Amino acid sequence: MVQTLHAVLSRRERQIIDILYRRGRATAAEVMEDLPGDSSYSTVRTQLRVLEEKGTSATSRTASATSTARRCRAALFGVPR
Repeated sequence: MVQTLHAVLSRRERQIIDILYRRGRATAAEVMEDLPGDSSYSTVRTQLRVLEEKGTSATSRTASATSTARRCRAALFGVPR
């Protein structure tokens, strides 16, 4: 059975993807500014790395964060890219 990205991502990961989608591209510090609650810089960096490993986001070295966030959002919520 194929899992949707919504089932694979945690609530916090979905929040980060939303931030990347809104901003187009963001550093860990910028993501921290927009996240609700208290997250340390190293936690946000780890979550960004995990999202990259899951194939739902990318660093600027490998691909556009905007297009990967749009692909992820489309898969999660069925919105057009």
